[in-house]
Amino acid sequence: MYSSELSEEQVKQLLDEREWTNQFTKPQARDGYKFCARCKLEQPTTEFTKDKNRADKLKRYCKTCCKKEREEKRDYHRTQSKAWREANPERFKERRDAWSTKNRLQENERLRVLNAKRRRVMKADAIVEEVDYNEILIRDNYICYICGDIIDMSDVQFDHVIPLSRGGNHTMENVKATHKWCNQLKGDRLMDEPW
Repeated sequence: MYSSELSEEQVKQLLDEREWTNQFTKPQARDGYKFCARCKLEQPTTEFTKDKNRADKLKRYCKTCCKKEREEKRDYHRTQSKAWREANPERFKERRDAWSTKNRLQENERLRVLNAKRRRVMKADAIVEEVDYNEILIRDNYICYICGDIIDMSDVQFDHVIPLSRGGNHTMENVKATHKWCNQLKGDRLMDEPW
């Protein structure tokens, strides 16, 4: 569109838009520094995680802001994911099995390392006693201690509240009933740690 074809009102609108964009242009950061798009602070580039898809090869948010955003969205994503898994159990199983098949070596290595950790803990001075899993289910009322939902018998696993790899014991007090998925999500973290 040529300026002769624009009405006076349209020209005024274009000028206002230009003024607005000039007013809010991003200030230039010093060498080795970058502005965080969330907290708007200039920080060293070491405070930004790498992102190969961006022009400057760094994420838009600093590490602190990324962590805050993950914490804010964690519950939302967890509930969305759980709802999808419950609504699409067949597709979830297909995807899980496909991932396991595709990443078999990686998964086997992860399990090997985890089991080696557990064996080391068992050889250390960890307390290992006989655990009655039926009694644990009854004690826990068939409720997952991680998410608080009722556990179906086809989906039951038992988790060490304080993981063996963290110095926990294999005792009735330290073993609780969980869903398989909740147990996998928790991994070897403690309940009060972010995950």
